[in-house]
Amino acid sequence: MNDARDYVAAENDKGITVMKWRDKREVSLLSTKHSTKFVKTSNRRSQTANKPQIVIDYNKAKSAVDLSDQMTAYSSPLRKTMKWYRMLACELLWNIAIVNAMVLYKTTYNKALFM
Repeated sequence: MNDARDYVAAENDKGITVMKWRDKREVSLLSTKHSTKFVKTSNRRSQTANKPQIVIDYNKAKSAVDLSDQMTAYSSPLRKTMKWYRMLACELLWNIAIVNAMVLYKTTYNKALFM
């Protein structure tokens, strides 16, 4: 159970929440969507812990970005001889287009693809 030593939070009348929470390290949070609500969660060792809803939503969204980055790393068309601005354009356009095409194909045809 979290007590006053685990977190410090403030919310203004406009709905902006500022929180400093300590899990293994101190985590500073700023949100216009969340409040200071805590949710019980279970970890791998079947222990329960209270985490802020902000952290749970952030980790859920972050996993999708990590998966997208992992998929683009498998099929990168980049070459070492390219200039930095061309490499940036390739990364942003080609890799994201490849991942988006794969996601659309999987959702349209309900097929599992392995890269």
